[in-house]
Amino acid sequence: MNTASSSHFLCGKKAFLIPLLLVLSLAAALAAATETAYANQDKNSPATLPFPHFGSYTGPGPSLLTVGQVPSMPNKVWVTLRGSISQAFDYKHYMFTDSTGSILVKIDPMAWLGQQVSASDTVEIYGKVKRDKRNWEHVRVDVKRIMKQ
Repeated sequence: MNTASSSHFLCGKKAFLIPLLLVLSLAAALAAATETAYANQDKNSPATLPFPHFGSYTGPGPSLLTVGQVPSMPNKVWVTLRGSISQAFDYKHYMFTDSTGSILVKIDPMAWLGQQVSASDTVEIYGKVKRDKRNWEHVRVDVKRIMKQ
């Protein structure tokens, strides 16, 4: 390999490395901005996005329902409930309780967003009513977001 072709080969590597380094630095900056945005997020605003520079709706969210109202709701309807997690069955299934009763909820581990919640904490959950296909009377809520109050 002569000197001219060798320097051309190195230029090709440099041309590849510069955009790669730029992409990696932008990804690191975005990750840091996201973490800061989640840490500073208003806990009482249910409809805020993690990126403050994007537009979003900041008004009231869906009206709160009670556990007692959930069994009369149709399948796949979105609901918001306020109460407490009273019992854990496994890493996804919990008993959610408010002043009107208790209902089984399924909370995906990602929905916790790193929050630590005890039985004495009040939480607001947002999720979908889910009915058992074999027994339509068995109802649970599949939680997509949980926010400690």
